[in-house]
Amino acid sequence: MKKLICKIKSKKKYIKNIKYEFIFLMYNYEILYKIVYKILIFGKYDIIKIIGIDNIDLILPEKLYCINKSKASLYFSVPVFNNIAIEKNTLTKYDDHDNYTFILKEVEVHGNANLIILDINNGLYDLKRYDSKKRYKYTDGGIVYCNDDLCLIKNEYMKTRHSTAICMVGNYSWNYYHLMFEIIVKFQKIEMLHIDKDIPLLIDRVCYEIPQYYELFEIFNNNEREIITLRRDELCSVGTLYTISSLNIIPPNFKFDDDIRPEDILFDINSLEYLRNKLLPLSSKRVFPKRIYISRNNASGRRKFNELAVQKILEKYDFEPIQPELYSIKDQIAIFSNAEIIAGGSGAAFTNLIFCKANCKVIIFAKSVLPFSGFSSISSLVGNELIYITETDSYEKLDLHAPFKIDIIKLEKIIEKWTQL
Repeated sequence: MKKLICKIKSKKKYIKNIKYEFIFLMYNYEILYKIVYKILIFGKYDIIKIIGIDNIDLILPEKLYCINKSKASLYFSVPVFNNIAIEKNTLTKYDDHDNYTFILKEVEVHGNANLIILDINNGLYDLKRYDSKKRYKYTDGGIVYCNDDLCLIKNEYMKTRHSTAICMVGNYSWNYYHLMFEIIVKFQKIEMLHIDKDIPLLIDRVCYEIPQYYELFEIFNNNEREIITLRRDELCSVGTLYTISSLNIIPPNFKFDDDIRPEDILFDINSLEYLRNKLLPLSSKRVFPKRIYISRNNASGRRKFNELAVQKILEKYDFEPIQPELYSIKDQIAIFSNAEIIAGGSGAAFTNLIFCKANCKVIIFAKSVLPFSGFSSISSLVGNELIYITETDSYEKLDLHAPFKIDIIKLEKIIEKWTQL
């Protein structure tokens, strides 16, 4: 039954995508597009061009005023698969990039989205400037469908207005990893630039509905700014919007999973050190086990594996299961900063690697050798040893969220080596 439901959903999505592609095709023919607009979409959608921050000066200079521009170096660390590395993972410098803090005039912000609508024809998507080869898939909360530089957006939203705000909404803000490394890190710039304390923060409502996310904003909102929450189905027009460009490069998705590269996820090391230095002293100091297994009992149905068999092996070596999402942020800091060995299925809980001490050892279970560097880079920064144990020893074109099976013999050999060191 589940397979049948998935097939039906997949077919519906395919039919929708054909409709969207047809709309984009007609967009180039003004008269035909007007007919299509009336017949197919009934005014429910609009088409706009998405541009990066570097292009606003050329297209809409009156919309933007730059407060600050600075250079930052970006780094990544290649993940290690299925073998204990001879040496620790190392950070590799990829490139320097420009960080901006700027003011946008008379724009619209979607809930749960990185997209900012500049006018009826253009939208700002800051990560667009890193997508020169058009490899990203823009699965953004404000975008229905994207075709290269053009995107389809809904215009049937609850609409509100505020005179001024600091933009702290974002795509996937409900996900701990994206919240921490794409949104919370922006407090570093807010503090550095001494932005007026009377200017409120505009954040996604989901961040106030999850206790740990609320806790994070309470910690970082030192000046007790007013908080304005934005619903997922809300479009907020703002007269003066303070906007901070992406400090870390984390693409929303990719058109082709088999084209993902380690250098696709890039970190500004200063931003990670800012989070670490700010949060580590706030540990609850509670005593937790030194060997922990991150249980996925409360996780979604995605990326399921033979968890009971894996847990049985880990318990043999004194690992204790922990569900981080049941603990406060201050307790999670204590859990990870105290750990000597951590194991678990790939997921947002590994955001907490930022709190680990040097020489902590980490095992992540995954379907295949996907060269995603989002956790290995964080691990390298703090001095961890991290390896992935996968079902397959090569990357295949497969469903990354499909169930998989970990070789427990391989797992036990690695655990034996690490526990004997």
